[in-house]
Amino acid sequence: LMPIIYQYILPGTTIYSDQWRAYNAITNGRDGPDRYVHETVNHSLNFVDPTTLVHTQNVENMWMVAKMRKKNQMGQHRSLLPAHLAEFMWRRRFSERPFENIIRMVQEVYPLV
Repeated sequence: LMPIIYQYILPGTTIYSDQWRAYNAITNGRDGPDRYVHETVNHSLNFVDPTTLVHTQNVENMWMVAKMRKKNQMGQHRSLLPAHLAEFMWRRRFSERPFENIIRMVQEVYPLV
């Protein structure tokens, strides 16, 4: 788990999780406990921690929606999953005015000046 976190998550990021044992390593990363801020919720007691208000509902809901969309793309090769997830996240973020947003992003990468 930690090699994946080190590869994709920036130091200083706050990570929210439940208290699954594998997640305990997050606070004991190779650069010490300050590499990431790790907030947890104990799902056997609450879905939302009453003291810290930490929860994992947003990411769990997003993952459920992404998996449902993936089921609708049956026959797609597994190697395309990262591209499909990137498209899914982009569409969720820029669902309003997608054409204008993609044109703006192209302009940022390829300025006319």
